[in-house]
Amino acid sequence: MKRRDFFARISLLTGVIFTTLSYTFAQKEQTLCEVTVTAIRPERFMTGQKVRTVDSAQFAQNQFTNLSNFLQFQSPVAFKSYGAGQLATISFRGTSPSHTAVLWNGINVNSPSVGLSDFSTLPMTGFDEMSIQYGSAASCVGTDAVGGSILLRSVPKFNQKGIQAILGVSAESSENFAAQTGLRFFKENSNWKFSGKTLFYGSNNKNNFGTEPISDRRGRQYQVEPTTTYQKGFVQDFFAMKNNGNMWSLNIWLSENNVTIQPENIPLREITDSRSDKLVLAYNLGKTLFRAAYINDVMDYGKAENQNPSHTDIDRYIFRTEHDFSWIKSCERGTNLKIGGEFVHYAAKVDGYGSRQISENRADFYALLRYQHSQRLTGSLNMRQALVQGFNPPF
Repeated sequence: MKRRDFFARISLLTGVIFTTLSYTFAQKEQTLCEVTVTAIRPERFMTGQKVRTVDSAQFAQNQFTNLSNFLQFQSPVAFKSYGAGQLATISFRGTSPSHTAVLWNGINVNSPSVGLSDFSTLPMTGFDEMSIQYGSAASCVGTDAVGGSILLRSVPKFNQKGIQAILGVSAESSENFAAQTGLRFFKENSNWKFSGKTLFYGSNNKNNFGTEPISDRRGRQYQVEPTTTYQKGFVQDFFAMKNNGNMWSLNIWLSENNVTIQPENIPLREITDSRSDKLVLAYNLGKTLFRAAYINDVMDYGKAENQNPSHTDIDRYIFRTEHDFSWIKSCERGTNLKIGGEFVHYAAKVDGYGSRQISENRADFYALLRYQHSQRLTGSLNMRQALVQGFNPPF
């Protein structure tokens, strides 16, 4: 090939490339409209508030830790933690732990007796998606959401094929051990798609830092008393979606946590044994959601020989229904409305209230409205009225 022909072909190819690029960049950008597959999440109605959604990459990197460790290093939220496997409580913007709502699949899982959640007992593999909402949102997600809220969700993996194994083991020199194992699965036929997850997890933390005293920066020495923690749990998620989009879901979370403070010093020893069983059954019929849940929280607390521990046993029966309305004018303009109601029945046996069972009924009615005029102007109006037996809460 002659040099003249070679340069002519290079010049022609370069011209074609630049012409194509000019045409590509000159095309008008278009925004695709949002497609709603299931019910609209409450975060959509939190206009003007800071809401952070944890992406899948962060989940993959931290799937073998608990929620308290993750939030301490991945968010500006303050935590008070008493050590590995010990009580870990959250503080949003200076509020107390009871001012933070923790929702799992739309259900508030804060303990009714102490009014908060121990984040060291919530493993990251127990759920699939998480949103962190800063600031008050009680009118949107319900009670406890004064300082902020943590929204945990289990979602189907219909894009996954076959079976995926989950296995993780950790060990520390302080005799702390943890392990997780489970399966994700997917199957489909001509009418249905099935997806789910089965997970077992557990840990044994002895927090053994030796018998030698530890010195601080000023040379002062002090003894570190060991504290033992034993945790175990089981998570089961199951989703069945018909080809018309209607979907059944069943979520089960069973957990047990035992904490012993100063196990070698019997007169000063304190033992807390807590168990929590959570079950949520939901059905999405188009844009209407029906949900029923049962939560049982048990806590035993004792000192020294622990011969007569204090016992608390609380059952919650929850029923909720809600419907989403959408009026979409264009990709940048539209209105969303979510209306719903929830009924909760409490049945509690608490030592401080005697031996008889005490019951209470609560209800919530809410309407969440969101209007988007343009990409730069969006507004929301959230209204909620709670009803409590023997008490008149404000609107």
